[in-house]
Amino acid sequence: MALRLLEETGIDPEYRQKGLLYLNVDDADKALQWARQLGKPLERVGADFVHAKEPGVAMADDSALWMPTLGSVRNPRLAKALKARLAAMPQVTLKEQCEVSGFIQQSGQVKGVETSQGPLTAERIIVCGGAWAAQLLSLLNVQLPVRPVKGR
Repeated sequence: MALRLLEETGIDPEYRQKGLLYLNVDDADKALQWARQLGKPLERVGADFVHAKEPGVAMADDSALWMPTLGSVRNPRLAKALKARLAAMPQVTLKEQCEVSGFIQQSGQVKGVETSQGPLTAERIIVCGGAWAAQLLSLLNVQLPVRPVKGR
């Protein structure tokens, strides 16, 4: 998707697939089982592997896990690229600085949203509220286990 956005908008979201090392894992067997169930690559690695990836890390044992497929993206650049791509689509209308305060329901189905700029209706509603999605969805009695946390 990141490559497609770059091609279509000229904006690079800077997706980089570099993998992720999990160090000093207490429940490695449980994590490995989880990965197998989901079909995700995850493997136990030793201190030599960790040192090759991260020379400044010293490990006393072989309690590290490696997930090679994990990647990262620059969120501000991704948002900019998505906005540019959506703005180029004639069937899409972007509304910014428009707070959603509730849902418009009809016969048990969500038909739109109540906003600070008035009601908006649509065939489909996608909630993209990040850490605040749970609060908004609770208005529909949908429990989403997401909460805001401060990054480091």
